[in-house]
Amino acid sequence: MLSRVAAVKAPRTDNRRRVTGSSGRRREGRESEPQRPNMSRRVFTSVVLLLVIWICCNTGGAVAVVEGKSGDAQLPHWVDIFVPEKTQVLPKEGSETGVREAFAASSLVSAGGVMVAFAEGLFVYKVHGYDFFGIKPYEIVAVYIKAAESWPSIVAEVNAGTWRAHTVIGSRNGNDRLRFLYPPTAVAKDNKVFLVVGSDTVGYDSSDDMWVQDGWDIQLAEGVAMQSKDGVQSTLISWAEPKSLLQQIPKHTQDHLKDFETAGGSGIVMQNDTLVFPLVAKGKNYPFSIITYSTDNGNNWVFPESIFSVECLHPRTTEWETGQILMIVDCVNAQSAFESRDMGTAWTEAVRTLSGIWVRQRGVRPYEILHVDALITATIEGRKVML
Repeated sequence: MLSRVAAVKAPRTDNRRRVTGSSGRRREGRESEPQRPNMSRRVFTSVVLLLVIWICCNTGGAVAVVEGKSGDAQLPHWVDIFVPEKTQVLPKEGSETGVREAFAASSLVSAGGVMVAFAEGLFVYKVHGYDFFGIKPYEIVAVYIKAAESWPSIVAEVNAGTWRAHTVIGSRNGNDRLRFLYPPTAVAKDNKVFLVVGSDTVGYDSSDDMWVQDGWDIQLAEGVAMQSKDGVQSTLISWAEPKSLLQQIPKHTQDHLKDFETAGGSGIVMQNDTLVFPLVAKGKNYPFSIITYSTDNGNNWVFPESIFSVECLHPRTTEWETGQILMIVDCVNAQSAFESRDMGTAWTEAVRTLSGIWVRQRGVRPYEILHVDALITATIEGRKVML
């Protein structure tokens, strides 16, 4: 997906958080207060869907390609679908109608003739006399695009100011409870969309005038693509209420974890129809990457306990050979590739799988090494390739 982005690191937080109230008072937070992930986020000023829609949508040639005198083809017009301080976000579960300060962590899927683009909506939370700085809640929002809709009509709708994003999962629950949502991770199968989101919940302690941590969760929201006759955006995907997957994580596993973070991006649908999502688990002393999967269309989920390498984050997954899950992760000094042939029970380094393209250069600084941001596979003329 083409996008104009600016890489911004999420603010680092210590166990004791200092907040400044609107009255100018400073208070020290307790150790039980939540910490935002100490990870880089890509906060983008806009998400530009151009070639992805051009390739994926069945527009029947509706996208005009104009050749100049030199014979070079001109690409269709750019269009921004998530625009800070401009795109209107419709509410759900206590969230507010209006624009957002920023959008982050995009994810794109297609189900039942509808393309769904997800993002985190970022806004400042003001309550109980505090204007929080550095504690900014997120909500998961989405826009819906009919695959049969022509590109010019999409551009016209966006530019006309009638374009709307829809809140799928809200972060507020009254004035005394708030959820910090992690990047949305989505996958589509037939006409269904599966969205997994991790969260930390905090509650307001009026006796001490502080926000304190009140548990973590990982939720699954399922959406069904609808056949909309009028083309109204809000009727294209029907969402069920998100359900918690916490009870499906073994108790002894939960006891060794602080929380789960969704990795963002896309999950995978394997050749045997198994749904797979990458996750980052935060242990007592270190984070590590794992997967969760469902073999029964999202009704039950398995959380393998295998750990292949600690302090390796931002997992990206794909199925390469039949039954082989390939994962690339960002480790301390470089990226690493791992593979599993038993659904995450055991992991080994994927040396042979990526031997032709995965080269670790010695003596090169980490930021100069080629960085893989996504694993994309396709079948071209009967041959499976990795892009």
